[in-house]
Amino acid sequence: MESRKLYREISAFLALAQHESFTKAAEYLGVSQPTLSRHVARLENKIGAELVLRDTRNVELTELGRIFASDLAKGADRIQLAYQSAQKMIEGKKGTLAIAYNTIPMNTYVLPILLRDFRAYYPDIETSLYSIPSHEQHTALASGDIDIAFCSSPFLESGYDYKTVSKHKLMAVISSSDSLAQKNELRPDDLLGKTLILGESKAWEPFNIQILEFLNSYSIEENPIIRAYDFDSLAALVMSGNGIGFFVEIAKEMRRPSLKVLPIEGFDKEISLYINWKTNSPNPALRLFIEHVLKTTNSHVTEEGVIDEISGL
Repeated sequence: MESRKLYREISAFLALAQHESFTKAAEYLGVSQPTLSRHVARLENKIGAELVLRDTRNVELTELGRIFASDLAKGADRIQLAYQSAQKMIEGKKGTLAIAYNTIPMNTYVLPILLRDFRAYYPDIETSLYSIPSHEQHTALASGDIDIAFCSSPFLESGYDYKTVSKHKLMAVISSSDSLAQKNELRPDDLLGKTLILGESKAWEPFNIQILEFLNSYSIEENPIIRAYDFDSLAALVMSGNGIGFFVEIAKEMRRPSLKVLPIEGFDKEISLYINWKTNSPNPALRLFIEHVLKTTNSHVTEEGVIDEISGL
């Protein structure tokens, strides 16, 4: 209660200092002039000195009153900033977002471009990025360690929601020194007897299911297989001549001159990229990010499923 009284008294004094008139200050605050006078008098009593000279027609502050008003105004600015900051947090325009990603959203530039444009609109939202394999993102989201999961699988359980962000065509990735690099398209029988470089079983499950189904349909399932944990590992194995790998089409934009990315005849599979989140998340910034992702991807994703700015990078 005492803090409320002090706030009213300070507000009355600041209004008086600003308008230099009891009448105008009272109108500004929406109180009667006697009420305004009482608030100022109580403040002077608490301080133990006069803040206002009352023996003139116009309001004049004492020396102490002018210094005190100046100091209070600085504090009022900070209070206003604090109020604005609180409002931003309530609206989701200030806060933090923890985002998990796998190899696709980062290597296709989907996530970096989304973040760049999102931060242009909401610079007060701090984003933290965590490289987490798809099969581990569900646990991180459930525990509250992250707010959003960018991965290759939708979370279909109750309590979660998801949206498709983009789609990416799967391609063969070969060394530019391989004799097959002279071709514009591989045939399935080009893979016979070749060592295949696939992703690690759990982390790359959506990739592997599509690839192995295709290979099995052409009886290529007996090929030797090397497992790579991430794309950098896969690229290094391919470039050093260990075998043929598989990744999304954007691999050809990754500026690795020793790699060549080729389509495979009859192989038209795609990998989808999803965002997943908890429907009961208390983070107000999450709603703004999801709205931004949906608006951006609906407007700027090409037929190949890649944000159209990528070609200009």
